[in-house]
Amino acid sequence: NATASDAQNLRWLADGRLLVLRKPAGEQIAKLFLRSGLDGTEALLVDPQDWRGPTGKPHNIAYFRASPDGRKLAVGIAEAGSEEAVLHIFDLATMKPLEPELSRVPFGMHWLPDSSSFVYSRLNEMKAGAPVTDRKRDVQAYRHRIGEPHAQDPVIFGNRYDSGLNIQPNEIARLTVSPGSEWLLANPGTVGNQRTV
Repeated sequence: NATASDAQNLRWLADGRLLVLRKPAGEQIAKLFLRSGLDGTEALLVDPQDWRGPTGKPHNIAYFRASPDGRKLAVGIAEAGSEEAVLHIFDLATMKPLEPELSRVPFGMHWLPDSSSFVYSRLNEMKAGAPVTDRKRDVQAYRHRIGEPHAQDPVIFGNRYDSGLNIQPNEIARLTVSPGSEWLLANPGTVGNQRTV
């Protein structure tokens, strides 16, 4: 049984279980496990190679986050070497998808305290002939409610939300939620991680 010391990332759930991202012995790609306590038994939740698909290219877990009530799991899956993470929302008990995947979400997401919604920033969909820099130009932050169409997600932060915020086109609108807090931290930043809070 693996120990916490060989893990790349650990996240405690409120009930004492542990989400563990680690590379199994002899493997190159980290997988996500659910462990019953620090030294308890564990079960495989997410193997990113399930997304290898017809291209044959390896994938990895870019981020993961359980909802505050411990019933849902968000996982970002990206093709190795790519920032094009795709967000998946699962029922943690069954690991069945709760809704369609959401593409172009490389910066992670944050659950809101009610566990039925979350915030995220999304890269732009590229149009034919558009410069590659448009992908990260005027990136907005959205709120999504589980079960509702992604196309209806409202912008809740960014220069399209309020031009008076003086967020520049090259700044990515991001939101952060701290566990136990009812406040959102808004922090636009550039690709080089220069941020204004």
